[in-house]
Amino acid sequence: MPSLWQEQMNIARRMLLVVCVVTAMVALLVGAQMVLAPDGSMLGFDTSLLSRFPGGGPDGSGFFSNWFGPGLLLLLLVFLPNAACALLAFAGQPVAHWLCGVCGGILIALCLGSIFFLFSFMEILGIAVGVLQIMTSLRCVRAHRALTV
Repeated sequence: MPSLWQEQMNIARRMLLVVCVVTAMVALLVGAQMVLAPDGSMLGFDTSLLSRFPGGGPDGSGFFSNWFGPGLLLLLLVFLPNAACALLAFAGQPVAHWLCGVCGGILIALCLGSIFFLFSFMEILGIAVGVLQIMTSLRCVRAHRALTV
């Protein structure tokens, strides 16, 4: 019969895997659509929203002049780390516990950075998912330490 800490670890690992897979899939779907249609037509986004960002504007010269830049950032900073974390968690690697916390921190930082320029429900949801990732990470680390001591 598994110990209480072993059960906690199994629950936390499953939760970590689900959170990272869902976050990676959403980032892939949204980021790819932003990159493929920089005018925002696939997602119904208006490029005039980007004029609030530094480097944005209607002249088309800045990194945030269309949705390609934000989509690329989403793919590089959210999709790739979360996909790596999910693969490591699926393989049972303890480093996934820490990486999940890092992914949550990155997501919170990106959402806090954009919330000053573009306040929407998505930023609030992103912060909540980031906090969930950090909490799941800490739960895994705690259970792993209890099992290894």
